[in-house]
Amino acid sequence: MSSPVEHFFNQCKTPTDVFVVIAGYVKDILNLKEGELLGFLGINFLMGYHKLPLWKHYWSTSEDLGVPVITNGMPRDRFEIILWYLHANDNTSVPDGDKDKMYNKMSCVNKLNDRFQQVYKATRELSIDESIILFKGFYTLKQYNQRSP
Repeated sequence: MSSPVEHFFNQCKTPTDVFVVIAGYVKDILNLKEGELLGFLGINFLMGYHKLPLWKHYWSTSEDLGVPVITNGMPRDRFEIILWYLHANDNTSVPDGDKDKMYNKMSCVNKLNDRFQQVYKATRELSIDESIILFKGFYTLKQYNQRSP
């Protein structure tokens, strides 16, 4: 019977531990410590709902801009380095005139697919649930499902 490849998850005690196992190649590429990867992601989550005009404002010493939990979580310069170098693909490899909006993400998608196949062996009877989340923003990648009611 197929199932998660247990030796990958022997030390996992939380969902965050499982995430780190699956996304582990990212920290290897950037020479990140596990805490830095999680801190970077956490800061980005916080920035998603606590909006400021510029990302550098989160480290501002001004009373109306600075966010202490971010300032204490990671130095601005380290955040900027991770932000600058964290890519899903090598930008120099994009073919001239390529209009595929997912091209620069496919390297990351392929690596994650490979990683998922390493850490989980699916059974024939696999159920996938889908949920729809209200989103009012603009998103250029759209999917049309003709069979949808």
